[in-house]
Amino acid sequence: MIKTRLIMKKVFIHLFSFSLIFLVASSCNGKDEPIPEKKNISLSKIELQFEKQDESAKTITVSTEEVFHLDKQPDWLELEVDQSLKTIKISARPNYSKQSREVLLKVSDGNSESYLKITQLGEEEEKEPYSFKYFPNSNVSSYTTSEVDGKWTYHFSAGAFFINQKIKDDIYLGNTLNYKLASPYKLQTFEDYMFNDIPVCSEIINGEFYFEKWETPSVVQMNNLAKQIINANPNQNLYFSTGSPVIFRSYKYLHFLSMANLGFGIDEILNEGNSSDMSMNKDIGLIYSYNQTLFSLTVDYSLLDRSGITEESDFITANNLSYISSVSYGRTAFLLVESNGSEQDAKVLIGKASRKETLTESEVSLINSMEINYLYFSPDGVLLKDESADNIEKIINYVEVTNNNIIPLRFMVSDYVNSGMTEVEYTVTPFLF
Repeated sequence: MIKTRLIMKKVFIHLFSFSLIFLVASSCNGKDEPIPEKKNISLSKIELQFEKQDESAKTITVSTEEVFHLDKQPDWLELEVDQSLKTIKISARPNYSKQSREVLLKVSDGNSESYLKITQLGEEEEKEPYSFKYFPNSNVSSYTTSEVDGKWTYHFSAGAFFINQKIKDDIYLGNTLNYKLASPYKLQTFEDYMFNDIPVCSEIINGEFYFEKWETPSVVQMNNLAKQIINANPNQNLYFSTGSPVIFRSYKYLHFLSMANLGFGIDEILNEGNSSDMSMNKDIGLIYSYNQTLFSLTVDYSLLDRSGITEESDFITANNLSYISSVSYGRTAFLLVESNGSEQDAKVLIGKASRKETLTESEVSLINSMEINYLYFSPDGVLLKDESADNIEKIINYVEVTNNNIIPLRFMVSDYVNSGMTEVEYTVTPFLF
């Protein structure tokens, strides 16, 4: 019995040894190799950045042997996948907003995943030193900037200057002033140097020439003559100018532009006197404006009576003495549009509405989503805001030029001594905004 067990044990040992040899041999013959470990998916880049209006396409290579997939991407990106080349071609639509945008794009192949960070810069707000943009009623001939301790000052020269509400009572033919204005909304005048017997004339208007001689200059006499001309020639139009709307991205820049062109802050009317530090709710703003000059009144310097005028040359030089020699009358108004999206899209919509073209429901909805203000002048030169509830109605009111009031628009000055044309000089400084 014991002998039988020993024999069986030896047989089992031989069989086990043979099995091990067979398994080793089978392994060496490659009939049961281990499964290779799959590599993780990887990308040639993990970050991409686009400029605000970058039209280029950027390509990413995906390292994987499997079919890869992308998760849902935002609508501002366009992605083109090539599985054979293992590439992703990426482009971004223009970013018109002030905010940068960012997405983390997941790329996966069923075994692993990788992430690509894509960012696009937004439009920055205007920064100092600001660039000057002309309004149609501006006659700025040149400007320079200076900077002290990070504070910028803007120095302007203009052949004519807008008659804003704060200076209008001092703007009349024959009044004497310092042509270097204390500010765009403050004049230094000199009653002791005012001319008497002022000869005032107009250009020929509808075949008629207007002439008066005032014993003492005054704003009342000037406006009375202007009313006489307006009543006799309600549709007279000597000059009309308009241009592309001026873009702004902050109320500070809007304030600068209106101070430089007009001598007052349009933003103060929009925000009812609140600070220019207020942030805009929309991406962009557009300033539409026009200038329609109907006629001008001028001093006929050849007939100017200088008798009785004592010319103190030192005083005249020290005070840059000049006199108001011309005042133009006409119409102007402003349409301010704040919108999200592109400048071009906003222009197209405003253009269609102003021409009274048929608008789709979507276009009407987009116009109603804008912040639109129509600003016009009362007969006495006060800037008012149209309170119409409908944005399209505001646009139509703006383009109906004949409905706007005729006011004194701009004035020109001449040298006190020789009556040569002199430019008005003024500054706009940071403390104003």
